[in-house]
Amino acid sequence: MSLTEEGMLKRKWGSYKVLGTLLENQEASLSNEEKMASYRASTYYFDTEYWSDCLDIHRRLRGYAERLIQSESSPPIVEKAFVELLYLDLKQLENRIRDISSQFTEVGDDIKRLRESILREIDVSRAQR
Repeated sequence: MSLTEEGMLKRKWGSYKVLGTLLENQEASLSNEEKMASYRASTYYFDTEYWSDCLDIHRRLRGYAERLIQSESSPPIVEKAFVELLYLDLKQLENRIRDISSQFTEVGDDIKRLRESILREIDVSRAQR
């Protein structure tokens, strides 16, 4: 089963309605491999896809911010309600990224413990010879 383009976009942006509308048409600076990886025919949403989507949103947001800063014209006038919704989307995205980051930190800690355990076993084995 495959998703329509609309379904993939809905899954990617989730509840980031304002952020999605603002950034979806922004060109992300992607390598060819990243562009190919962004195509997903599956309806399953794996962690790697979740993380990839977060990175894509970040790249688009960074590009949007850089263009806004470099623009010589004044920033567009936006309604207060839009700014408040954008703030909430950005806060949610920040929490999502921090959650992912903590998961990678935990994985790194686990790998470090395994590495240290293996090194201790090697040292004990050498000492017994």
